[in-house]
Amino acid sequence: MKLFRLLILVVIISFAKDSFGNKIYDLKSPNEKLSINFWITENGEPVYTISSLGITIIKQSRLGVIRSDGNFSSDLILDSVSNVKVVNDNYKLLHGKRLECNYSANKKIFYLKNSDSKKIEIIFQVSDDGVAFRYHFPEKSESKLKPDF
Repeated sequence: MKLFRLLILVVIISFAKDSFGNKIYDLKSPNEKLSINFWITENGEPVYTISSLGITIIKQSRLGVIRSDGNFSSDLILDSVSNVKVVNDNYKLLHGKRLECNYSANKKIFYLKNSDSKKIEIIFQVSDDGVAFRYHFPEKSESKLKPDF
């Protein structure tokens, strides 16, 4: 009986780890043809893939930055994830076939912390034509360099 309970406990823990430990987050373009998947590996490394119409066009790729004041490429913990935000922009070009341009994309922010509890945000933006991401560091750097101006 004890062996049976132990087996049930091991099964529950393994399912819990799979469902909570490496959750995959997705973000789709407005027309839903282009999408990214983002997750944190067991080593705390942020990774992503890009797919078009369900076909992977960029295989699993690592993200992250190593700065002089901290490592933001491994041992990261995902704090939270923003809701999807719709980004719209209208602008005029000076030259070209089309002067009036409209831009629409979906944006999601992943809030992470490194092993020293320093914060990094990875911001993805997916439009019908492409994918962009950037890193944002909400805390000030503890740089010892002073500007000369």
